[in-house]
Amino acid sequence: MRVASQEILIGRKVRALRQALPAEEGRPVSQETLARRAGISLLTLGDIERGYSDPKSETIRKIAAALGVSPGVLMETDADA
Repeated sequence: MRVASQEILIGRKVRALRQALPAEEGRPVSQETLARRAGISLLTLGDIERGYSDPKSETIRKIAAALGVSPGVLMETDADA
């Protein structure tokens, strides 16, 4: 069984939490909206959600704040839960 890398796990959590945010005008919160709220670029957020980027701790903190969760939520692995 292949174990997902930390980058992929963080990206999946960010995407799931973003999509679970209250909808704006009947549509899920976009990557663009979350990136703006977090103060990061859309390209950076997209790369993180796809698991292409290993986000710095400051970036994780910004995204977590924009999602309304603690940074630890994004860093947890399934084994931690």
